[in-house]
Amino acid sequence: MEKLRNTLVGMAIVVGLLTWLVSIPNREPAQATALPENGLSKISIGSLRGNRTGFGTVLELSFVISNRNNYPVKDVTFACILRAESGTHVSNVSGTVYQRVQANGSVMVNEMNMGFIPAQTDGFVCAPTSFLPVI
Repeated sequence: MEKLRNTLVGMAIVVGLLTWLVSIPNREPAQATALPENGLSKISIGSLRGNRTGFGTVLELSFVISNRNNYPVKDVTFACILRAESGTHVSNVSGTVYQRVQANGSVMVNEMNMGFIPAQTDGFVCAPTSFLPVI
């Protein structure tokens, strides 16, 4: 009888917690939902140049981030695929530029350290993966 009572009390607690969790309102900012979903397609990385440092083991990138959205953005994150001379994918690197990019504007990033890279890296391509709207 005691075991049944404990089981029922436990189930009541679980049901109460689930009901409470379901009733919590969505607290996402209202402005973020008003932004177009294709905003990332309007962020681009151009004038990409790479430089090997540290005896050829570290990659530094210089590039321009362009924002063709009609609102400013910040904290643009990007990813790069590193390839060998044969075209084989050898590694990935990523980074975040913690700067604001005005609406229909651009920002130059100089010599951003991307960390260690494989010795056989011969080329790379980079693309933005996320950003935050400036609210």
